[in-house]
Parts: sequence; structure tokens; C-alpha cells
Amino acid sequence: MSISYSFADGFLKYEVSGDYVFQEVYSVINQSLKDNRFKYGMNFLIDVTQSEAKRTTEEAYEFVDFLSLKYEFKGSKIAVVTPRPVPYGLARMTSVYLEEFEIYLEVFRDLAEAEQWLKNK
Repeated sequence: MSISYSFADGFLKYEVSGDYVFQEVYSVINQSLKDNRFKYGMNFLIDVTQSEAKRTTEEAYEFVDFLSLKYEFKGSKIAVVTPRPVPYGLARMTSVYLEEFEIYLEVFRDLAEAEQWLKNK
């Protein structure tokens, strides 16, 4: 498992590869939000194209709970990039729940499309 973050083009990018557990993801997200390069109002990109982890509906709900408690995500856009159908569907479901918290998540199969969506205000 590998998860890393970087800052590019005005957004915070997370790259996930291999199998992972969400506790590790939460830890890296928390770390990135404390990075002095982070600015409130930034958008986020989550690239899981290199991950083959199998996620569950319960984990999707936990992710919603985690993000909803982070003021740094309120009003932001999150682009998730995944080529696989199950993670794609789970991310779409997650997006519906996040709208209640004014967090706007869209799912993409193409990285360039996701980046373009984040750049459009």
C-alpha cells in the first residue's frame, strides 16, 4: 500500500496504490491538511487508478463521516479517479451523501478530465 500527497495546479492530490485500509488514508489526509502549503478552499484529487483494493459500502459511509467532520473540505470539490466499476459506484454513492455537507465529489475514469473539472471554478 502506498498513499502520498502533493500540491499541484491549486489543488491537493492524493495518489493511492495497492491495497489499503482507510485508517492509513485518514492519517495521510490529516497530515496533508497540516502541511503549510495547504490553503483553505483548495480542491482535492484522489487518484486510485493504481489501487486494487476492494472497498465496502460501510467504508464509504465511514469516509463520508470522516470528511463531514473536516471543515477544510466544506465547500470544496473532490475529484475521484478510478477505472474500476465497483469503486466508481461507491464513490458516486458517497457523492450524494457529501452534498449534505456542502462537499462536492465527482467521479472520473480519466485523470485529465478530473483535473480540468477541479480547475473550473
